[in-house]
Amino acid sequence: MFVTGVVNSILTFRVRESREAGCGMYLLALSITSLLTIAMFTAKFWFLILTQINPTVSRSVLHGGCRLLEFILKVFLYTDNWFNACVALERWVTVYKGVYFKKQSSKRTARILIIFLPLIITISMIHEPLYRILYDDKHEQTRMVYTSLSSCTSQI
Repeated sequence: MFVTGVVNSILTFRVRESREAGCGMYLLALSITSLLTIAMFTAKFWFLILTQINPTVSRSVLHGGCRLLEFILKVFLYTDNWFNACVALERWVTVYKGVYFKKQSSKRTARILIIFLPLIITISMIHEPLYRILYDDKHEQTRMVYTSLSSCTSQI
């Protein structure tokens, strides 16, 4: 999956003609966040594998890893979804305005959104890692990280 994601992102970087309007800039940003997302999925996979192999992993490593990896992964996934929505919206505006569509205005708006959208998403999700708790399941003899907002489990 990682290799396919990297190849997909690199091929998207190379298409220069697509960045003439804001839609292409969103696609470039989407390619970058997709690359970061697949890297985070790979990091989360190896974190899970290494914590399963070594049952003596401390609670703080499990708790910190789950807080950090899950938070960053969600930010990238939500950013991807918003960039996809921006592409769809811009394509609709292009069709709606037709020949009156201005590429320069579109590129300016895209630059602003590409900068501020990840910041807004991160700020709106800052509560997420604060409410994760780690508890031991006595019946299953496993350790789990749990939050009421979303699930992030790591069984040992």
